[in-house]
Amino acid sequence: MQLQNFKQEVSRALSEFAWRQWSQMGVLSSFDQTEKTPIDPEALLLFSLEIGRDNPRLHEEVSDWFVANRRIVSLQRLRNLSMNKEDRALVNALLGWASEFGPRRTGQQLLPIETEDLSESLDPFFRDSSLTVNNPDPSYLAADFLKERTQPSGKSESPNLLAPINFAFRLRAILGNSVRSELVRVLCARQNKSMSVRDLSEATAYSKRNVQESISELLAARVILEGSSSGAARYELPSWRWSPLLFSGADIELVEYKPWPNYLFACRTLNRWLWEASESDGSQYLLSSSAALLVEDLWPYFAGRSEITRPGRAGDADFSESFEMFVRDALSVLS
Repeated sequence: MQLQNFKQEVSRALSEFAWRQWSQMGVLSSFDQTEKTPIDPEALLLFSLEIGRDNPRLHEEVSDWFVANRRIVSLQRLRNLSMNKEDRALVNALLGWASEFGPRRTGQQLLPIETEDLSESLDPFFRDSSLTVNNPDPSYLAADFLKERTQPSGKSESPNLLAPINFAFRLRAILGNSVRSELVRVLCARQNKSMSVRDLSEATAYSKRNVQESISELLAARVILEGSSSGAARYELPSWRWSPLLFSGADIELVEYKPWPNYLFACRTLNRWLWEASESDGSQYLLSSSAALLVEDLWPYFAGRSEITRPGRAGDADFSESFEMFVRDALSVLS
């Protein structure tokens, strides 16, 4: 398995996906493309923090966007979506850095800090960078990353609420940055298909208790309908109830529902594995065994996608080829 070239191929594909999304959400970018599928903002932000480690400009511009638009981002969802210590480190670094630039502090001159030589003890935040870090950012240091201290570029704009990709932000403008707006977003995207509390909790990244409380409010307001299947309550949002309000004046067409938290968690996990595996000195057999375990971990996150082919066993002669096919198939669900 020639991981170096394959790693670069996957990294480019993931970076291009991130740029396409952010270019329609207010980030300065040369990409000019209209996505018809609404994105999950917090899932994309967390994904981009990981992919940005391979693309410094992406990281800096997404960080700038967060400073400009943090009022419409759900920090609770961002934390809830952080599935492991790597995710939490990325989020903590961003939140700490962004706290330097509140409304009364934007443009404040940054002061250098005294540090020892940390180059041997900490990982560079940007994986392929050979640049010397002269003034480490304290928020990134606290997350065990070595990164130059920077200021926001100030180039980002607010999302266009009428753009299809920004449907979540349009809902937040109507319903507030709340569990209710996420429930409506998911149920709208499901297009008259009912969901259980458990399904809605997973899709919205809120606890079952919070979801149930908000469902009760939406039921009382007669926004959603309640049914049952096999004795379990299920909920749906009929299109005739929400279409006149939510889509009036907006070029929004809800197409295929995508469980973005699942897909983007799997992709950032894949990206980390490729970078770590490419630095490993292990044998081909150990590499294939590790790749097979990765497939087992990621397979549930692509449930129901018939176009994704599951690789054979690690010891099979064609395992490397089938693993690469699995990865390319998995990336195709993003488009």
